[in-house]
Amino acid sequence: KGEVEKLNKWRCMISIFILISLAFIFASCADKPGDNDIAIARVYDECLYLSSIQGTMPENMSETDSAQYVSEYINTWILNEVISQNVKANVCEKEKSSIEALTKSYEQSLCRHSFHTNLISDAAITVTDDEIRAYYNDNQDDFILPEGIIKIDYIVLSSSNYQYSSFFKNKFLSGKEKDIQQLKEYCSNYAIISNFDSEWYTINKFNNSTPDNLQIRESKLMEGEFFFDMKNAERRYIIHIKDYISSNNISPIEYVYDNIKNTLTNKKKNEIIKEAEDKLYNKAIEENA
Repeated sequence: KGEVEKLNKWRCMISIFILISLAFIFASCADKPGDNDIAIARVYDECLYLSSIQGTMPENMSETDSAQYVSEYINTWILNEVISQNVKANVCEKEKSSIEALTKSYEQSLCRHSFHTNLISDAAITVTDDEIRAYYNDNQDDFILPEGIIKIDYIVLSSSNYQYSSFFKNKFLSGKEKDIQQLKEYCSNYAIISNFDSEWYTINKFNNSTPDNLQIRESKLMEGEFFFDMKNAERRYIIHIKDYISSNNISPIEYVYDNIKNTLTNKKKNEIIKEAEDKLYNKAIEENA
């Protein structure tokens, strides 16, 4: 059934192509890409073929949407060709040379991008933990914190929640797995949101996610306060600061781990690209020496 529907859709579209073609094609187009291809529009000596549209059309489009897509594609192609031909016919030689140079440069950029993409997609690039740690140890001046960061667990409850603050504080601060598990079970029944992943946040980023009157003050952290129970008219925030590092200190490796991995991955990609380009360049020099 799916193949029949697909065939019917293309038959419908081909009919549309033929109708549109009658308005634009008054002579056969030379240099057709293939004997079985269909020329569906012509501007001067340039032709648009069915295969060009088939290669760009999104899948699973309805017949109505397909017809609209084809119509817009053809109209855009015609307008672009008319403008292009008009410019070529009326610009001076200097401008024409400039356009040709830009076109050549853009074509080269696209080819180079395609070359790089294919190289990288075929390469098995891996970055090990040892490489990441070595880079971290060798470049610690690059990982100085511009602002304080906190590693936190938190629970968000309804403001009407009546559970004693000491219940949460004692279990968080004990650090025992059984106490944390009891908190998780409590949250499954009563929490709006909870997070026990102990993620690192900048203090500003975390504060931006909470109401203005429920902010963590860095001055409190510097005084050694690591448990907060705050609420407003709607919600109650239970926050446990598991770790705190002030600005101008070195980031912990887990905070910058992903950034280092991306840096090393990109470095390896660039090395693969440079090696391949050098081989091509040297081969061309040898062949044309």
